[in-house]
Amino acid sequence: MTEEIDSTKALIRHVLQETMGVGMEGRVDEVVTQLFQNDDFKKFIREHYKIEVDMSQGEDGSVFLSQTKRFKEDKLDDIWNRNIQFTDYAKDHNPRRVDMSKEVFMCRLSIALFREVGEMTDHVPWKWWGRGVWELTDENREKALEESIDLLHFWLEFIRCLGYNSTDIYRKYVEKNEENWRRFKEKDGWNQVIH
Repeated sequence: MTEEIDSTKALIRHVLQETMGVGMEGRVDEVVTQLFQNDDFKKFIREHYKIEVDMSQGEDGSVFLSQTKRFKEDKLDDIWNRNIQFTDYAKDHNPRRVDMSKEVFMCRLSIALFREVGEMTDHVPWKWWGRGVWELTDENREKALEESIDLLHFWLEFIRCLGYNSTDIYRKYVEKNEENWRRFKEKDGWNQVIH
């Protein structure tokens, strides 16, 4: 039973860090300890996250733990984690790596973002005065998507440099989205016709 509690605590620690973002730094262990003094909380977590513990142990004595959420896996979290894994590996294994301050790196990321927007734009019909301007071919759509993915890669790196994570992106997006709805629906909002 102790192994199950320890594994569950480890999972809750991870959940708190992911759901609460940077605001939980340095407080996670304290919060986990307090939460696990509450039986109702433990019951809720087990039901909500469907925590299953395999009591057979690995060679190193670890307990196997699996977590299945009720909802679909968050795609942004998956993209975020893949980006971190790749960039961390690349930083450690790139022979052309150049050490630089975070500020310099963010400036270079900003330039990379602008360049990727330019490369993406090369594949869409933005010249309204040109010939065949509204013809977006399948090949150009695919190339524009590839450049958009490069743009996403650098954007995620930029957000990470700011000290935020995928949860912070989600929270801020929802906040801004709600503000946009509010502005649009106001009496003198964006939805009003200008005379």
